[in-house]
Amino acid sequence: MAIGDAVSLWDLLIEEGGLSPKTYDKDILAEFQSKLIGHEVNNFRQSLITEKISIERFLTVFFKSLEPFSIMMNDLLVMFEKAGAKSNGNHVHISLNPDSIKEEFKFDIRHFIEMIEQWNQVRKSLVVYHMNEDLLWDTKGLVHGLLRQYVPHIYDYKVESVQNESVRLWLTAYKDGKWPDHRPLFQPVGLENMDHWLQVIWNVWEDLVSESSSYGAARSLYRDFMRQSKTDTPKDRKFMLDKLDSDHFAGNLLISLYELQQMMVSMTNDERLEVEGQFVERMEELFKHVPFTKRDIESTERLLKEFLNLPVWKHRYEIYSAWISTQIMEVLGYEELDFFVVDGTLRFSFSKTLLSLAKSYSPQVQVWSELRTPLINPIGKGRKGAIQPDYSLLTDSGGQENQVRSTILIIECKQYLKASRRNFSNAITDYAKGCPNANVLLVNYGPASESILNAVDPTVRSRVHIIGNMRPGIPESLSMFKTYVKEVLESKTAVVTRTDEQRIELYWGDPDCDLDLHLKVHHDDKKIEINHANLGGDETVPWACLEEDIRSGGGIPEALHIRNPVSGRYLYLVHQFFGDKPLNQSKAVVTVYQGGEVQQFECPSVGEGMWWVLYSFDTRDGKKVIYNQIVDEIDYLKFSLLQQPG
Repeated sequence: MAIGDAVSLWDLLIEEGGLSPKTYDKDILAEFQSKLIGHEVNNFRQSLITEKISIERFLTVFFKSLEPFSIMMNDLLVMFEKAGAKSNGNHVHISLNPDSIKEEFKFDIRHFIEMIEQWNQVRKSLVVYHMNEDLLWDTKGLVHGLLRQYVPHIYDYKVESVQNESVRLWLTAYKDGKWPDHRPLFQPVGLENMDHWLQVIWNVWEDLVSESSSYGAARSLYRDFMRQSKTDTPKDRKFMLDKLDSDHFAGNLLISLYELQQMMVSMTNDERLEVEGQFVERMEELFKHVPFTKRDIESTERLLKEFLNLPVWKHRYEIYSAWISTQIMEVLGYEELDFFVVDGTLRFSFSKTLLSLAKSYSPQVQVWSELRTPLINPIGKGRKGAIQPDYSLLTDSGGQENQVRSTILIIECKQYLKASRRNFSNAITDYAKGCPNANVLLVNYGPASESILNAVDPTVRSRVHIIGNMRPGIPESLSMFKTYVKEVLESKTAVVTRTDEQRIELYWGDPDCDLDLHLKVHHDDKKIEINHANLGGDETVPWACLEEDIRSGGGIPEALHIRNPVSGRYLYLVHQFFGDKPLNQSKAVVTVYQGGEVQQFECPSVGEGMWWVLYSFDTRDGKKVIYNQIVDEIDYLKFSLLQQPG
C-alpha cells in the first residue's frame, strides 16, 4: 500500500500496523483523533478528507499521542541496564506472559534500542530544516513581532500565571537553571497552514532543547563545555548553543508560542484567518531559502512499516504495567536493589514472581508481581476466591499467613481512558480486605477522580488511594505516586541509615564570586569526577551527586551527596570559577556531615591559586589525610594517601 494522503496512512496503520480502533487501541486513538480533529467525529476516515489533514500533520499528532509509550520504553531500558549490572550480565531479558498472551514474549535491550531508534527516524522523516543562529533569532522575532500587534503585555508575563500546567512546570524548572525532564505537548490552533509552520518551529524548539540538555540536567554545564578543547561539536555550534542559552532563548520561544496559541483561541474566526495569513506569509518568506532535507514518501512509508512491525510495537499494551514497576524501583532506589534474574530473564508472569529485594529498608522489602492471596467472597468481576494484584510489596513471603500479614502495599494498574467507578472501587475494596495490613494504591493511565473512593467499603477507606493520569509527561501524577509509595514505606519500615553516607556543603558570602565543589574518585583504575559539569547521581557509580550548581554566594549552600561510597580513593576540593577577590579572601566554609558527626573546614587565608584542597579518604582502609590548603594546580597523585601535604 502506497502512502498518498492521510487516508491511505490511516489504512496502513490499521491493515499493517495492527491498530484496533474498536478494541485494544480504542482509548489511545480517541485521544489521537481529538488532538488531530479537535472534536468528536462519527467517521474518522471521512473527516481526514473533509478537514484536509496533511500527512505531516497526521504523523506529527500520531507520534505525539504515542509519546508516553516511547518514554516508557526509555524507562524500561534503564531498568534493563540496572538489572543487568546487578546480575553481572549484559543480556537481561524482560519476559511478559500475562493471561492475555498465549505465548511468552521476551524483550531484550536490542528490542528497545531498535524501537527507540526507529521511533526517532520515522517521526522526523518528512522535512528537516537546517537552522543557523540568525534564522533562529529571526524565527523568534517573527513570532514575537506578531504577538506585539495583539498582546501589548507580552513583556510582562509571569511564569506562575501560565494556565497550561505542563508549560508552567517546564518554564519554572528552566527559570531555576535546569533542563526539565519532561516536554510540553505541541498545541495546534486548528488552522492547517498555520499549524504546519507552528509545527516546524516546535520541532526546531524540541531539537534545540534535546541537544542542549544532552550535556546535563543543569543549564550551567555549558560553562565547562565551552572550555573543552576536544569535542565532537564544531566550535561555532558550541558558541551558538551557549549564546542562545545565556539569552534564555528556549524559554522565551516557548512562552511566545504559548502566548500565540492562547491569543488564537480567544479570537473570532475572521481575526484568526487574518493572523494566519500574516503568519504564513512571513514564515514562507523567511524559510524560502533555508536548506532542508526532505525524504520521499516511499522512504517514509518504509520507515513506518518497519516501525509497525517491530516486536515491541506488537506487544505495546503489555508495556504499561511493566513500566509501573520502573517507578516503584526508582522509589526503592536502584543502588540498594537486588533483581531476581533467572536464566537471564526478569519475568512479569501471570503467576507469582519475585522481582526484586530492597536492602535499604528494615525489614527488607520484597517486590512481587501477580502474588495470589485467598479472599472469601470477593466483589470484583472475575475474581473467584482470591485476589491477584499487579504488584505487592511485603517484608516476609514465608508461608501464606506471613505473606498476608507482612504485605504493606498493593499497587494495581489500570489502562482506561475513562475511569470505571464500579470496577475500580471493587478492586480497591477486594485488595484492602485480602491484605488487612496493606495500603492499596490504584493507578490509571487516564483520569481517575478521588470521588471513586467514596464507593469503596468504608471500613478500608483510610488505607486506600487512587491516582489518575499516571503516565509519562504528567509530572504531578508521577510525583504523587512516588510521594505516596515513599510515605507508606517509611510508615511501615525503617530506612537503613548508612554510617558511611556523606553530605558536603559549601557556603560563601560573596554574591560576585562563584565557587564549585569537586569530588575526584579513583575506583577500579578509573578516575571519575563529580562537579557542575557532571552532576552524577544516586543511581550510578560512584553513587554521588551534586544537588545543584550554586553560582553566587550569600544564598543556599552548594551541596554534594555521597550515598554509598565505592572502593577506592576520594579527593575533596573547591574550585574558584570566577571572582574579583582571590580565593584566600573568600571566607568560604565547607561542612561535612557523616554518621552523626560534623566536621568543618574554613578556607585558608594564605596560599595562592584557584583550588582549595580539603582532604582525601581511602574507603579500603579508612585512612584520611587532611590538607586544607590552596594551590594553583591539582596533581591527583600528589594529593593521595601516599603522602602528607608538603
